[in-house]
Amino acid sequence: MKIQNSQIIKDNRKRLLSVPPLIYLSLAFCTGIAFAYKIEVSFELISFAVAFLFMIYILTRFRGNIIFRVLLFFSLGMLFGIDSRNVSNSHVVRTHFEGKTTIEGVVVDDPEIVTRGKKETVSFVLKLDSFYEQGEIHRASGNIRVVLFNPRREIGFGERVRLRGMLEKPKRSTNFHAFDYSGYLAKRGIYRIFQGIGQYSVLKQIKEPGVSWLLTIHKLRVNAKKQLDRLLEKPYSDLAAGLLLGFRKNIPRHITDEFIKTGTAHFLSISGLHISLLGGFFYLLGRFFRIPRKLNLFLTMGLILLYCVMAGAAIPVLRSGIMGVMVLAGFLLGHERNLGQAFFFSFLLLLVWDPASLFDVSFQLSFISVAALVFIFPKIDIFLGNPPQIKNNIDFLARVRYEIRSTIQASLAVMIAIFPVLIWYFHLFSLIGFIANMFVIPVGNTAIITTLFLMVIALTSQPVAAFFVFVPEALFKCLCMIVHVLSQVPFGYFYLPVPHWSFFIVYYSILLLWFSSWFVPVYRSVRFGLIGGLVGITFLYFIFSSPRTFRFVVFDVGKTDAAFVQFSSRSNCLINSGRSFPGDQAYWTIQPFLSASGVQIINGILFSVVDGKHSGGLQTLAKYFRIQNIWYPRDTAPDKKIKYIDALSGPRIKKLPVAEGERLGFGETEGIEFIESGLRKGNVFHIFDGAVKILYLNSVLPEVFSSLIEIYKQKCQVLILPDHPNGISAEERSFLEAVSPQYIVLNQREGILSLRQDLKKVTKAVLLFIAETGAIEFYREGTDLLYKTVVDSSQKG
Repeated sequence: MKIQNSQIIKDNRKRLLSVPPLIYLSLAFCTGIAFAYKIEVSFELISFAVAFLFMIYILTRFRGNIIFRVLLFFSLGMLFGIDSRNVSNSHVVRTHFEGKTTIEGVVVDDPEIVTRGKKETVSFVLKLDSFYEQGEIHRASGNIRVVLFNPRREIGFGERVRLRGMLEKPKRSTNFHAFDYSGYLAKRGIYRIFQGIGQYSVLKQIKEPGVSWLLTIHKLRVNAKKQLDRLLEKPYSDLAAGLLLGFRKNIPRHITDEFIKTGTAHFLSISGLHISLLGGFFYLLGRFFRIPRKLNLFLTMGLILLYCVMAGAAIPVLRSGIMGVMVLAGFLLGHERNLGQAFFFSFLLLLVWDPASLFDVSFQLSFISVAALVFIFPKIDIFLGNPPQIKNNIDFLARVRYEIRSTIQASLAVMIAIFPVLIWYFHLFSLIGFIANMFVIPVGNTAIITTLFLMVIALTSQPVAAFFVFVPEALFKCLCMIVHVLSQVPFGYFYLPVPHWSFFIVYYSILLLWFSSWFVPVYRSVRFGLIGGLVGITFLYFIFSSPRTFRFVVFDVGKTDAAFVQFSSRSNCLINSGRSFPGDQAYWTIQPFLSASGVQIINGILFSVVDGKHSGGLQTLAKYFRIQNIWYPRDTAPDKKIKYIDALSGPRIKKLPVAEGERLGFGETEGIEFIESGLRKGNVFHIFDGAVKILYLNSVLPEVFSSLIEIYKQKCQVLILPDHPNGISAEERSFLEAVSPQYIVLNQREGILSLRQDLKKVTKAVLLFIAETGAIEFYREGTDLLYKTVVDSSQKG
């Protein structure tokens, strides 16, 4: 293979050695923030270090030294990171007050209203001023997430409100890989939530004098949403409001899930794509009306900034807005457009404004995606040998081919860059995404543009807007239909288990080497080798990521019960599917765990009882996984079977009743046995995998233990017990002495202390109360059976 032209190589080498300072300084600042969040360092010490370095920078000749600059910005990053974590003495976190109270403050974001039947939920962020305790006013500060149920009044941005209700800490996740609402709010500087019910939860509501132009913008945003609600049918009005204004809470869950499955979820968040469309449309409109170029650029910049505020000023919006304004400013100043510099400037500016955003998933995905388009996409274009002159080819078909190829290559560049981050957070990879983006982006863009036209027309004539409303509505229908059809394609997407941290280091190191190879003289085969290395490390991850050992997980689903078994044969079985109301446990607890475990197919779901508590989540799970078998007790009531089991359609799903004494095989030495319990609703499961034996009970009545003493003559490692409303019976004591379990897992919610004391008198087993530990995972390591919990993830045995 021939080496590339020497002159090009020299130019590229110069570009590599003369990296713009903004790039490495912003990366140093970012690293400093990360260190500040991981290492405890005093603010005073870092302040002194920054002052010392800055003084040296001003007074000495080191100001041109790259290493010195990096060190200075690294220290500045640590300083900003530490400062963002500090809270004042009056902060609500330091008050340690919880419970029923009255609070007062100012609404600092646009309230979002979600209506489900007769239930209306209004949520917003309140900047706290004070709270009332025992008739006394206490000054406080900090932001609080407020959720009001059926307040029956409209609350607006900038209003001062006094609210009565319950102040509490957000609950941390107690299940593996489940959504951590507490952590989500903490990243946004919110450490308390407030809930109020009914119209009397709002005691006072007055207009707070504030920045008039800011209030006007937020009023425009709310009015624009109302305009969309009047013009378009649901759910298309909700989809349009999410795409144009950032109101995403009302987008139906099934639509969001279908966008995720097809790899087009990025389209639902306002980003550079939407801002480019809006800015480009406005600029072309200005050219049509012959507005002078400089004035047109100024007006377009102003529109982009206005839109950023109207769209909610989220991280992707701000990043895209800053980049857009910088590019237009470059045109104004007569400089060549530099997307790389604009990218890193917006990166640095947002971290200065909010250092905590570095750990936000939307921030990470947004910047990695744009970095892929700015830096990796052009290299892929050259690597695949695409002639750049085709862009300006007058041949229509040639241009169409080029645009299709560019769309695929852009999707490939983004997918390569965000693949590790995607599987870390979402545990999903979409193969169909390359095709989906080819259709979703043009159809969605056209829908956005026509909706903007419609909103402009509606300002002058509502009847004319009502006549043309069919155009954007038809496009949104087409968009939803495309996403729905592609989400149903077999093997279009699949779940992947969470990777080891070393995978990130190796993956991104190879990617960085491939990118750097364009700036040094290398053979083309070297780049092919690096691509092969990237594919190889990913392939090895696929092979070795799926665990091949026995796992047994008990979920924390409140007073009901659910568990997951993965046998050594790699078959699996889910015991119960959780309830669907008031919270969908299958969606929020079980589905995230199964996805993060790389489960594609549920070999079987075994129900201990068929009712709303144990079987309500079955329909939800069927939307995400292929279910092969469903087993339910033979004595299940016909109405319950019709409601929960028969309601699930699917020709490949086997629905079989099981009776006491039957055995479900999952391998030569793996399976679940249905043990006779002596009660109609007192089912006992014996789970076995080689030497591992687990007993799963859903009743602690004396009759159950009397029956087990006669039937079960083995020792067991793990015993799963439900709530003990009346303490330990004599029959249970005898049974515990007979089976001598190594671990006892108890789903006890009250009276834990007394029950623990009683059990310690009977058994030497390790007592694990789910209310204290959260979900528990047992796994085999060699000949030992170990466990870990959500509260304390360290290995135990």
